[in-house]
Amino acid sequence: MKWGAIFSVVIFVPFVIWYVMTPRATLHFPKSGSAEIRYQWNTHDRIYRSTLFPGELAVEPGELFPREGFFMVVDWWVNRGSRQCVKVIPTWYGTDIYLDANGNIDLSPEGGTDLSRVMNCTNRPEEDISCRPC
Repeated sequence: MKWGAIFSVVIFVPFVIWYVMTPRATLHFPKSGSAEIRYQWNTHDRIYRSTLFPGELAVEPGELFPREGFFMVVDWWVNRGSRQCVKVIPTWYGTDIYLDANGNIDLSPEGGTDLSRVMNCTNRPEEDISCRPC
């Protein structure tokens, strides 16, 4: 019994430390959202696409030890409308990106978006939705 408990702790504790320390970014869409949002995370060429419905959020982990040139970018669009894109610098305690009901990023100081960790993408070709590296 004693060795089983020690073995469990040796396996469990590093996993918890890894999970808590991994930087992550969260995209929040309010319950008052007008339509579903399509989005794409690009985390150092690890690409994930999905749909975000009103009231939902999407979480993307970064890298515990970011490599040279690390980047995290999220693109989103509503009903084939114009695409929006931000570059994110994730932190271990979480970086939040809040959208308003129309799917626009909430940049107001009281909006909750971590303005010091989120930057609008620039110089992005319109046909390239990967926004790499912004």
